[in-house]
Amino acid sequence: MTTAPVSRRRSLGVIATAAVVVLTGCSGGPSRAPAPRQPSPDERAVASSVLDEQRLVARYAQAALERPELAPRLASARAEHAEHLAALVALLPRATPSDQAAASPASDPAAARAASPSAGGSASSPAPARPATVVLADLAAAEASAVQDRLLDAGSASPGLARLLVSVCAAETVHARALGGRPAPAATMPAPATGAVSTPRPNGSAAASGGPALQSWQQALDAEHAAVWVYGLAGPHLAVARQGAARAAEALHRDRRDQLRATVRALGDEPAGPMAAYAVPVAPSSPATAAALLAVVESRLGDVLSVLAATTRGAQRTAAARWLADTAVRVTGWSGTTVAFPGMPERRAR
Repeated sequence: MTTAPVSRRRSLGVIATAAVVVLTGCSGGPSRAPAPRQPSPDERAVASSVLDEQRLVARYAQAALERPELAPRLASARAEHAEHLAALVALLPRATPSDQAAASPASDPAAARAASPSAGGSASSPAPARPATVVLADLAAAEASAVQDRLLDAGSASPGLARLLVSVCAAETVHARALGGRPAPAATMPAPATGAVSTPRPNGSAAASGGPALQSWQQALDAEHAAVWVYGLAGPHLAVARQGAARAAEALHRDRRDQLRATVRALGDEPAGPMAAYAVPVAPSSPATAAALLAVVESRLGDVLSVLAATTRGAQRTAAARWLADTAVRVTGWSGTTVAFPGMPERRAR
């Protein structure tokens, strides 16, 4: 008998409902328990993300079993997914053993198949190992799919959860690129919604409706000013082979600086101008120190963009998340290292 496949959204619904059962309690009646309430958008987003991270951890484990020579290359991303999973599971309500079983990888058929050493064949006749290139392409596709799902989940999440989800999205973007995935088209920051535009005050400050979001826009603009300045400082010290990438990145930062200026004006405030100079941790004097400095400025920009994503909504949040992912890719490009939570220095310091 053929069994219908279980969709990702249907699976996460089971997990989300199990997660909120513990919040509803039980009635004192002798015969009927209350129906579980519907999960909130945050609970659904967490459940969705937990399910995806379980699947990714299982996929990486299976890939290392299938092609042991790839294990060292995959170790960092696999460890980062484990960190993502731990951070997300910590947001689930304290569950009963039966709820925990419902949220385990084994409860999802796809995750269980990926975790099984004999996935794709029977125990008596395991399927032959796929070529390494196919294994890597499969992981890259899984990462790219997860990126889209995290953007979708972040769209309806509360600010704090959205910041975590866009950070995970950025890490997954780095993984996909490292595995050979194609870069996404450059994201353009959309204009503010009509209701979000405030009336300018005589002194040039925004009306009270701007609030923390307006401050986040100004901080992002200042970070882009700093990035443009640092690229101009460090670029000439890079190895010749890397100067083209630096010029392209500087041009991108100039374009995004201009987009942010336009957004701040649309919100009714005067865009902050650039400083004459910016403090840097080290003066670039060699290709190595120049690349290290560019990694620092990109990382600092990412920290600001994660806050911007948290304080915006809709298409602007998605664009900020994509900009954060871009900075994470450039941090890795300049430093040769990755982090589990781009844009979240408080988690990186743990």
